[in-house]
Amino acid sequence: AAPAAAPAPTPTAAPAVAAVAAVLTPPTTPNLAALQRLGITALPVASQPAVVGQQCPVCLVALDANDDDCVILDQCTGHGFHADCIMQCALNDSIKCPICSYIYGRPMTGTQPAGTMKVSRMSDVHLAGYERFGAIVVQYNLPNGIQGPEHPSPGHPYVGTTRVGYLPDCPEGQHVLKLFQTAWERRLLFTIGISTTLGSSAGERVIWNGVHHKTSTTGAHGYPDPTYLTRVLDELAQFGIK
Repeated sequence: AAPAAAPAPTPTAAPAVAAVAAVLTPPTTPNLAALQRLGITALPVASQPAVVGQQCPVCLVALDANDDDCVILDQCTGHGFHADCIMQCALNDSIKCPICSYIYGRPMTGTQPAGTMKVSRMSDVHLAGYERFGAIVVQYNLPNGIQGPEHPSPGHPYVGTTRVGYLPDCPEGQHVLKLFQTAWERRLLFTIGISTTLGSSAGERVIWNGVHHKTSTTGAHGYPDPTYLTRVLDELAQFGIK
């Protein structure tokens, strides 16, 4: 009879694998705990050697692989920070990466006052550059009101506004419309402040909040503008809306 085969050795984790696992285990520090409460996973910079030694974009101090508070946010590509620095970017239970603008935590919300958003379509209006399509008309009505605690002068009045925006009724324009609606629901399209056009003498009023609209079908504030839909997507992404 053939001799019995020797029993196979019990497998053990390769040292390199064990080392990687140890590196990828997030250390526990007060700042990391604060990030975790926002639902954010942060990995130590040692998990991405290329980041070690780079400057933290917030404080400009080099990132040290031996410092537990030097971290990489898990959805960014090689964007390292000191945990206490990135916590300074927290706003309303969310954090926006200062480099790529990825939004972590809860969706960002704004201070837009009460109003209405109405969408209609005009099949007989054709915007330059999109002549094969009709136009989407977005109408905003934000009446006069009293500022709330989140506004610059709580308890004081503000001047409302009515605005209109035009989009081509093509797939790309329809996509932007959906993002506009999300931004409206999150109170991000408007805010209360001083109009750069009218100046401080006009008082605090409802103003745009950084997401540009085409307020005319033609001319300087209208069409043609072949890069507008791309640019406005970038502006919406700054608020975590994609």
